[in-house]
Amino acid sequence: MKPLVILILICFFFNGYSQTRVRFLDTMYNTFDTIKNIQYGHAVNIKGIDETLLLDFYQPHHDQMKKRPLVIFVHGGGYIGGDKATGYPMVFTDGLCKRGYVVSSINYRLGLEESKSDTVYFESMFRVMQDAKAAVRYFRKNATQYGIDTGKIYIMGGSAGAHAVLHLAYLDESELPPYYNKSKIGSLEGNSGNDGYSSKVKAVINCWGAIIDMYWIHKGDMPFYGIQGTTDIFVPVDSSEHMHGFKYGTRAIYHYAQSLNILSGMKIYENTGHTLDNNVSKQKEALAEACNWLYKIVKK
Repeated sequence: MKPLVILILICFFFNGYSQTRVRFLDTMYNTFDTIKNIQYGHAVNIKGIDETLLLDFYQPHHDQMKKRPLVIFVHGGGYIGGDKATGYPMVFTDGLCKRGYVVSSINYRLGLEESKSDTVYFESMFRVMQDAKAAVRYFRKNATQYGIDTGKIYIMGGSAGAHAVLHLAYLDESELPPYYNKSKIGSLEGNSGNDGYSSKVKAVINCWGAIIDMYWIHKGDMPFYGIQGTTDIFVPVDSSEHMHGFKYGTRAIYHYAQSLNILSGMKIYENTGHTLDNNVSKQKEALAEACNWLYKIVKK
């Protein structure tokens, strides 16, 4: 075969391939732009200090779309560590951005009181949830600046961050547990910033997190997707009374959501631990599955 003919066939193949790629499903961009350390609010932390709350924002390089779906990611770290720009948050940020989403990864108030009781863990989670709500409100407030479709904001978290996003999604004011102390930790919405804007999101993606009470989920609530390993020793994949009060994990939530006809999906890894054992290949595969699921919601 003549070289010119081969070149034409190669060009035809790659042009055809690029035309079959679908935004939000497939990798559409090779690079993305980053804006680091944007202040989205401030709030009093566990030490009684007014803390500045920062996030990073990522968008596909040279993206021409004017109103784009946003995924906000909340990192893990047991409420005492972790960061918005290290570890698996960056694996997910990279994969989402290259598929055409805009993404924000947030930092939030850290800290656990010494007793480490279930109530203390609840209060720490509650502060993270309040900060995540402020981040959602920040992007609603500044949607034009960042090119965001405010009807397509989604929340995603890992580990402790996943605990927080599950409660952001499903905990209502009327369901606050008896140990909730408003005078100590504030209201459900919190006061971390951007008052006057909604903190509602359209779907939640849970990466190895759990909810205190899955019966806080009701018919008609937002869609749910979960990712977890079956040998996770820190967060139950089904249910447990011994995980600092965070009783119901991915598989339990999924089956309960299914019983309520809530759009839901999950990716479970057998013989795999917390954070999918930090296995980047598994994390990328799980993200691809989550994106396949999320695509149905984004395109509505």
